[in-house]
Order: sequence, then C-alpha cells, then structure tokens
Amino acid sequence: MDTNVYVVLLSSHTYIGRLIRTALKSKYNHAAISLDHDLKNMYSFARYNHNSPLVAGFVDEKLARYFHFGDPPIKIFKIKLTKREYKKVKREIRQFELNQKSYVYNFISAMIAPFKRRFFIKNSFTCIEFVVYILGRVNKVKNEADYYNFRKLDKELKNHVHYEGTLYDYVKRKDFDIGNYLEKKSKTEIFTGTFKEIQKLIIAILS
Repeated sequence: MDTNVYVVLLSSHTYIGRLIRTALKSKYNHAAISLDHDLKNMYSFARYNHNSPLVAGFVDEKLARYFHFGDPPIKIFKIKLTKREYKKVKREIRQFELNQKSYVYNFISAMIAPFKRRFFIKNSFTCIEFVVYILGRVNKVKNEADYYNFRKLDKELKNHVHYEGTLYDYVKRKDFDIGNYLEKKSKTEIFTGTFKEIQKLIIAILS
C-alpha cells in the first residue's frame, strides 16, 4: 500500500498567479496536495472557473487546467506516512469533499500575505493554508498555526524533494479531462458568484 502524500508547488499561467509571484518574490504561486504519484487528483483551494477568479473554494484540481495554458514549472515533495497517518489524511480530505459548500477561499490572508501575516477564519483557507493544515493533522510541519509562504514551505520540506522540473516531464501526458474549468461564466454569474463568496467570508468572520 502506497502511504505517501505529495505536496505540489507550481507556477500557474494566470494574471493573479504572476501577481502573487511578484508580491511574494517566489517562483511558485500555488500549492496542492495529492495522494497519487501521478497527481491524478490534486486537492487545494482555488478558483472554480478560469474567468471568475474570485469565485473560489475547495477544489479537486485536474491537471488539464494547467496544461491548457502551457507547461508550468513544478516542485513535488514526497512525504512517507504511516498507515494510520495516511488514513487520517484521507479522512480529512474526504470531509472537505463532503462539505465543500461550507468552505470559502481566504481572500484576506491572500491579500496580507506579502506582509508575512495570515488571518484566521473558520472554514476558510488559501491554497497554502490548506496544504499546511492537512500536513499539520499528521505533524509534518513544525507549527501549523504559523505563517507560511511558498518559500518557507519549500524550505521546511527540503528533505522530501521528489521532483523539480516541468509538469509534462513528470506526468508524460497531457490528455487529462479539464472538467468545467473553462466553462465561461457570464458577467452576471461572475458578479453573483463573487457576491456570494464575499457574503460567506463575512459570515465566517463574524461566526
């Protein structure tokens, strides 16, 4: 039984991705976690559709969303877990899947990240907060409550480096299902969706 988890750092080809890399002075702007060596399923917090960046939350990401815009650089960390730890990680991720609508992207943490700060909100995460949270469930990071950016997580996991290069050179194929990521949302849908996400965030802050 493969009891490894794979932490993935990557550089996405979006305007916001470039903005994050510039602001954080980082090679990478996105983090995800996978239970599969081939990264068939990657779990994270991100946008649901390409043209509505502020409508975001917990996602089961498909690799095609990154291949569609090029071949991004990635870095993968392979972390060996005990069977008990592995089952715990699977349970945690399953809870996110079952309660997906209860979670919201932590835009406040994302905005203050350049100042090396994070803002705790119930059921709200950025991509890196989510990855650190999952690793924290099995004590694979020093302090889950601490502030983490991509460079800091990279440094903390340096003994677990599994691969560094381009995504295609790792998976050796591009014929992945992209799901509904490229489904174009209308301006009304974008506005309504963004409003609902902000509303969920405010409720989470006040709860």
